[in-house]
Amino acid sequence: CLQIQDRLPVDRGESFPPDVGQVYLWCKVTGAADTTVIKHVWVHEGEEKAAVELPVRSSWWRTWSSKKILPTWTGQWEVRVLDADGNILKSTGFMIEPQASAPEAPPHEEPPDSAGAGQ
Repeated sequence: CLQIQDRLPVDRGESFPPDVGQVYLWCKVTGAADTTVIKHVWVHEGEEKAAVELPVRSSWWRTWSSKKILPTWTGQWEVRVLDADGNILKSTGFMIEPQASAPEAPPHEEPPDSAGAGQ
């Protein structure tokens, strides 16, 4: 999502523009037996870009992490949610769309000579 307000995700999406700046992954953890941790692993085109460890302090817990996105980091992203032992609990993906290319300019045409213009 694009932001977190009142501990809830806002502006969810599966695709974002290259100038998004930052995105968030929000999680609701249920059924944790003890105080533990989860990890968000941010992966771009198969390359790990960040790993964020987050505390889980009850059996029902909401948490999130964010990742700054450079405009050149277009393409497929994945965020893996891992438990304390490194097992994947969930994985979700999103796309950073490529830069919109500028419309192609029409061929340059020389203006016609002005009739009767002196030099």
